[in-house]
This record gives sequence, structure tokens and C-alpha cells, in this order.
Amino acid sequence: AEVALPAGTKPAGLAIAPGGAGLYVADAFAARILHYGVAGGVPTSSPVHAATLAASPNGIAIDPTGTHLFALAPAG
Repeated sequence: AEVALPAGTKPAGLAIAPGGAGLYVADAFAARILHYGVAGGVPTSSPVHAATLAASPNGIAIDPTGTHLFALAPAG
């Protein structure tokens, strides 16, 4: 399936929630994490949620329980 990222997005990492319940994209350009829902193994065509960060992420990970999402950012 194809995911339409918002214009100007600079993906710097992807994470898939355990069980495939969600797809997370680290957007280094806008310093945010985009969350896409997933139904039947197919991600939604647009983000269902976005979280703004204090710094641009350059990586992302989710813990095995799906409870915590970690965004990596350069030290400033």
C-alpha cells in the first residue's frame, strides 16, 4: 500500500506498532512524528495524528509492547 506523506515531509525513520496496529513516520523537516492508522494491513492514506517535537528527529523506534515511542534527535 502507498502512504501519502504531506508535502515537504523528510522521512527520517519508520516504526510499525506491534501487531501492525499503526505506522509512525519521523519527519525531520517539520520536527514531528506522523501516526497513520492501519486496517487490514493497509495504512490510512493520511495521518490520523501528528506530534510536534522540540528538535528534528533522525530516527524512531517503538517498544515491543507498543506503549512507548522513542524519537532520536541530534544533541543540541
